[in-house]
Amino acid sequence: MTISVLRFSGLALGGAVLAAAWATPTFAQETQQQDGQAQADRPLFDRGNNESVRERERPEFDPLGAPLGAFRLYPSAGFGIGHTDNIFATETNADEDSYIDATAAAVLASQWSRHGLRLSADVNHREFADFDEESATTWGAGVEGRVDILRGTQAFATFATREGREGRGVNDPNGLAELIEVNTERATLGVSREAGRLRMRIEGELYTADFDDARLRPGGFADQDFRDEEARTLRGRVDMAISPDTALFASASQTQREFDDAVGGLVRDFDTTDALIGASFDLSQLLRGEIGLGYVWSTYDSQVLDDVEGFSGASVLEWFPSQLTTVRLDLRRGIAPAGVLDAAAVTRTDVALAVDHELRRNIILGGQVGYVRGEYEELDREDSVTRYAVTGDWLVNRVATLNARVERREQESEGVSRGRTFDVTEFAVSATLRR
Repeated sequence: MTISVLRFSGLALGGAVLAAAWATPTFAQETQQQDGQAQADRPLFDRGNNESVRERERPEFDPLGAPLGAFRLYPSAGFGIGHTDNIFATETNADEDSYIDATAAAVLASQWSRHGLRLSADVNHREFADFDEESATTWGAGVEGRVDILRGTQAFATFATREGREGRGVNDPNGLAELIEVNTERATLGVSREAGRLRMRIEGELYTADFDDARLRPGGFADQDFRDEEARTLRGRVDMAISPDTALFASASQTQREFDDAVGGLVRDFDTTDALIGASFDLSQLLRGEIGLGYVWSTYDSQVLDDVEGFSGASVLEWFPSQLTTVRLDLRRGIAPAGVLDAAAVTRTDVALAVDHELRRNIILGGQVGYVRGEYEELDREDSVTRYAVTGDWLVNRVATLNARVERREQESEGVSRGRTFDVTEFAVSATLRR
């Protein structure tokens, strides 16, 4: 009861702060004016002291696109080859195979002076040489829109749909004769406003996932209906600038998740509330980022399952030892759907470290190390996944790019209800043509 009251109070307080900030920006505007014209000319929420290797503009290598009235079309096509040494993600007797990838994509973007509209679509086919049952075609499409209501005030909406395949070793049972097909849809609607030292954003999101049953090698099907999900999220955030280099923020979100089927009479629906406070900053020419710490609550509709709570966080730090090198650290902790039969939720901790180096203006080398740990609720199981990757990107010119990647994944599962433990190494090279 105490948790419910605290959660309700936190959301109510967040809503009140949003409403007050939205309705009364006058004080913030006056305060900013008193800081002097020099500071007023510099955006308070611009973290542009530093520029990462990946986000650096390279206009001489950007595709020009094709004009279509008030829009511009950016088509692309890619082809690649790759190899994996453990195609079925097995613990023993690993099978290896090679594959080819073919990809086509297009982006149609508006060029209006106000408002904005962006449409995108892509399709990919991967064909394996020996195990053609692993071959698959996936596709996606999306639209993003923005309406500039007033200066500093924007309304936005997005919609995306994707038909994909779940990779081996994620949540798939042993003995599958094919990859699990998953169809997802995500729609968001929101509004943002920046006034003086305050920046506010509130949005709602609807997400659905539909998992198809997959064929088993001995015959029959692996039922995946219990993973079908509908999630409704409301989130809001308020930032207050302390200086052009630093801002404090508070954010809150609530997600209601409903699953299609109750397994064995167990209702797996649950609600999650996450509240964070933190700061974003850009310190001199060396460091920028955002650190958020908070608390997360999950309550189940079923009286059989115990509610879950704990600390949460979302942080990003970027270090710039030189203009040619960027080091990035991502940290995240929260509660997500488990994706397995006997558990509704999993507490995930994600850590990722990436280094990018600009060998030449059009040649970028990268290295990444990632670690994910999942602690399953109401189930004696803990999973850990470690990933290592080395990448290379060569922007040949406006039309062509070449890419190479080597990645290793090491997964370990522990507990009475443990999943799979395996290692897999994959490498791929690809070329993309752009207009």
